Amino acid sequence: MHRSRLRPRNDPGGSCSRSGSPFPVADQLTVGVFLQLVTHGHGRIRVGHPGHGGERRRRRSQMWETYIVSAFDFPQLDARARDLMMEEFAYDRDSDRIYVGRRLNSQGERTYCDALPLALRQGTPVELRQQLEPVPGSLWISSIMAANGRRSTTPVTAAQTLAEGEFNRYYMRAICRRAVDEGNGTVRVRRGKAVQNPRADPSVRVHEGDILDASVVLEDIRLHPGEDTVIGMPRGPNSGLSLEFVPS
Repeated sequence: MHRSRLRPRNDPGGSCSRSGSPFPVADQLTVGVFLQLVTHGHGRIRVGHPGHGGERRRRRSQMWETYIVSAFDFPQLDARARDLMMEEFAYDRDSDRIYVGRRLNSQGERTYCDALPLALRQGTPVELRQQLEPVPGSLWISSIMAANGRRSTTPVTAAQTLAEGEFNRYYMRAICRRAVDEGNGTVRVRRGKAVQNPRADPSVRVHEGDILDASVVLEDIRLHPGEDTVIGMPRGPNSGLSLEFVPS
């Protein structure tokens, strides 16, 4: 069992099913990097890490991580896709498999479980992210124990990574179901978000433009909430890859 927590449907700490939505329907699904932003270069920003005292930490506070300000594009996100996303959410809820990650505290998990279905129904990753900000903040654990035995500080991009990643996973599941119902049963890997310097990893199994069996991808994502899939789609939390189907 992976270390990440899954929210049980009967846990009073998180509803994960409340109806209604405070989110306005956005005209554009624009996902930007947030918190302590400084424009830098062409389309890039730098995110500063605040220091916490001590010379070593002061040096760390002067380090920068480069991210891309980019739109995460969901071109087939219509009413039918949202209905299917909500059905997939219900599937996870009824299977006690709502992924909440490792870095939210109990209050953060409750907030996330309330905000996620609202975003899937008529919101965007941006609005889901906004419900979880700021990072660090009252919803987040400041650090966790990593696999190497060292403490890992929760990054300021944690809300963005969780919101984008989970919204995209439910979107891809909906696209897979539409490919089976309305297409030829296959989906094509597409770039949903521009990234700088994609990793050249020889172990990567899928690439932009690849054609995949929609039923296999759907089951793979369902069985691996918040972790690497067998097929390799999605390819990590910040790969920027998504799926599309071609109607028959």
